[in-house]
Amino acid sequence: MCIMMVPLILSSLVRSLKYIVPISLTANICILFGIISTMYIVMQDLPPVSSRRYIGDLGNVPLFFGTAVYSFEGIGLVLPLKREMRKPENFDRPLGVLNVGLVIIVTIFLMMGFFSYLKYGDDVQASVTLNLPEKLV
Repeated sequence: MCIMMVPLILSSLVRSLKYIVPISLTANICILFGIISTMYIVMQDLPPVSSRRYIGDLGNVPLFFGTAVYSFEGIGLVLPLKREMRKPENFDRPLGVLNVGLVIIVTIFLMMGFFSYLKYGDDVQASVTLNLPEKLV
Protein backbone atom coordinates (compact mmCIF):
# COMPACT_ATOMS: atom_id res chain seq x y z
CA MET A 1 0.00 0.00 0.00
CA CYS A 2 2.78 2.42 0.89
CA ILE A 3 4.53 1.62 -2.39
CA MET A 4 1.51 2.87 -4.36
CA MET A 5 1.21 5.98 -2.22
CA VAL A 6 4.30 7.66 -3.70
CA PRO A 7 3.18 7.51 -7.39
CA LEU A 8 -0.35 8.53 -6.43
CA ILE A 9 0.86 11.58 -4.51
CA LEU A 10 3.25 12.53 -7.31
CA SER A 11 0.52 12.18 -9.95
CA SER A 12 -1.82 14.40 -7.94
CA LEU A 13 0.78 17.19 -7.96
CA VAL A 14 0.72 17.49 -11.76
CA ARG A 15 -0.93 20.81 -12.61
CA SER A 16 -1.24 20.45 -16.37
CA LEU A 17 -2.51 17.53 -18.43
CA LYS A 18 0.21 18.04 -21.06
CA TYR A 19 2.75 16.37 -18.76
CA ILE A 20 0.65 13.21 -18.59
CA VAL A 21 0.34 12.84 -22.38
CA PRO A 22 3.18 10.30 -22.88
CA ILE A 23 1.90 8.08 -20.07
CA SER A 24 -1.68 8.40 -21.31
CA LEU A 25 -0.66 7.61 -24.89
CA THR A 26 1.20 4.49 -23.76
CA ALA A 27 -1.80 3.38 -21.69
CA ASN A 28 -4.19 4.00 -24.59
CA ILE A 29 -2.02 1.94 -26.95
CA CYS A 30 -2.00 -0.93 -24.43
CA ILE A 31 -5.79 -0.70 -24.04
CA LEU A 32 -6.29 -0.65 -27.81
CA PHE A 33 -4.04 -3.71 -28.16
CA GLY A 34 -6.09 -5.50 -25.50
CA ILE A 35 -9.40 -4.61 -27.17
CA ILE A 36 -8.20 -5.71 -30.61
CA SER A 37 -6.78 -8.97 -29.20
CA THR A 38 -9.98 -9.71 -27.29
CA MET A 39 -12.18 -8.93 -30.30
CA TYR A 40 -9.99 -11.16 -32.50
CA ILE A 41 -10.38 -14.09 -30.10
CA VAL A 42 -14.11 -13.50 -29.55
CA MET A 43 -14.88 -13.30 -33.28
CA GLN A 44 -13.49 -16.77 -33.99
CA ASP A 45 -16.20 -19.39 -34.73
CA LEU A 46 -19.22 -17.22 -33.95
CA PRO A 47 -22.57 -19.03 -33.80
CA PRO A 48 -25.54 -17.64 -35.77
CA VAL A 49 -27.44 -14.76 -34.15
CA SER A 50 -30.62 -16.85 -34.15
CA SER A 51 -29.04 -19.21 -31.59
CA ARG A 52 -29.13 -16.53 -28.85
CA ARG A 53 -31.99 -15.01 -26.87
CA TYR A 54 -32.78 -11.47 -27.98
CA ILE A 55 -34.00 -10.23 -24.59
CA GLY A 56 -32.37 -11.08 -21.27
CA ASP A 57 -33.86 -11.46 -17.80
CA LEU A 58 -35.35 -8.34 -16.23
CA GLY A 59 -33.52 -9.19 -13.01
CA ASN A 60 -30.23 -8.34 -14.73
CA VAL A 61 -31.26 -4.79 -15.67
CA PRO A 62 -29.73 -3.23 -12.50
CA LEU A 63 -26.47 -5.05 -13.22
CA PHE A 64 -26.52 -3.61 -16.74
CA PHE A 65 -27.00 -0.04 -15.49
CA GLY A 66 -24.28 -0.47 -12.87
CA THR A 67 -21.85 -1.74 -15.47
CA ALA A 68 -22.80 1.03 -17.92
CA VAL A 69 -22.28 3.76 -15.32
CA TYR A 70 -18.97 2.24 -14.23
CA SER A 71 -17.72 2.02 -17.82
CA PHE A 72 -18.00 5.80 -18.21
CA GLU A 73 -15.93 6.49 -15.08
CA GLY A 74 -13.57 8.86 -16.91
CA ILE A 75 -16.13 11.65 -16.69
CA GLY A 76 -14.00 13.36 -14.03
CA LEU A 77 -11.57 14.46 -16.75
CA VAL A 78 -14.18 16.33 -18.79
CA LEU A 79 -13.78 19.74 -17.15
CA PRO A 80 -9.95 19.65 -16.84
CA LEU A 81 -9.71 18.55 -20.48
CA LYS A 82 -11.93 21.41 -21.63
CA ARG A 83 -9.94 23.89 -19.54
CA GLU A 84 -6.62 22.71 -21.06
CA MET A 85 -7.81 22.88 -24.69
CA ARG A 86 -6.47 25.59 -27.00
CA LYS A 87 -10.00 26.13 -28.36
CA PRO A 88 -12.45 25.14 -25.59
CA GLU A 89 -15.40 26.13 -27.79
CA ASN A 90 -14.67 23.00 -29.90
CA PHE A 91 -15.25 20.74 -26.91
CA ASP A 92 -19.02 20.30 -26.85
CA ARG A 93 -20.04 21.19 -30.40
CA PRO A 94 -22.02 18.56 -32.35
CA LEU A 95 -18.76 17.20 -33.82
CA GLY A 96 -16.61 18.33 -30.91
CA VAL A 97 -14.12 16.39 -28.86
CA LEU A 98 -16.64 15.19 -26.27
CA ASN A 99 -19.27 13.90 -28.70
CA VAL A 100 -16.83 12.26 -31.11
CA GLY A 101 -14.95 10.62 -28.23
CA LEU A 102 -18.15 9.29 -26.66
CA VAL A 103 -19.42 7.95 -29.99
CA ILE A 104 -16.15 6.05 -30.46
CA ILE A 105 -16.24 4.65 -26.91
CA VAL A 106 -19.92 3.65 -27.09
CA THR A 107 -19.32 1.95 -30.46
CA ILE A 108 -16.41 -0.05 -29.02
CA PHE A 109 -18.47 -1.02 -25.95
CA LEU A 110 -21.46 -2.06 -28.08
CA MET A 111 -19.31 -4.15 -30.40
CA MET A 112 -17.53 -5.82 -27.49
CA GLY A 113 -20.82 -6.55 -25.74
CA PHE A 114 -22.63 -7.79 -28.84
CA PHE A 115 -19.90 -10.12 -30.08
CA SER A 116 -19.10 -11.38 -26.57
CA TYR A 117 -22.74 -12.25 -25.96
CA LEU A 118 -23.01 -13.80 -29.41
CA LYS A 119 -19.96 -15.96 -28.74
CA TYR A 120 -20.63 -17.02 -25.12
CA GLY A 121 -24.39 -16.48 -24.70
CA ASP A 122 -25.71 -16.59 -21.14
CA ASP A 123 -22.35 -17.98 -19.97
CA VAL A 124 -20.60 -14.66 -20.61
CA GLN A 125 -18.82 -13.37 -17.50
CA ALA A 126 -18.92 -9.79 -16.20
CA SER A 127 -15.45 -9.33 -17.68
CA VAL A 128 -15.22 -11.04 -21.06
CA THR A 129 -11.55 -11.80 -20.47
CA LEU A 130 -12.69 -14.41 -17.93
CA ASN A 131 -14.30 -16.30 -20.83
CA LEU A 132 -11.17 -16.35 -22.96
CA PRO A 133 -9.27 -19.65 -23.13
CA GLU A 134 -6.33 -19.65 -20.71
CA LYS A 135 -3.91 -20.91 -23.33
CA LEU A 136 -4.52 -17.77 -25.44
CA VAL A 137 -4.30 -15.31 -22.59
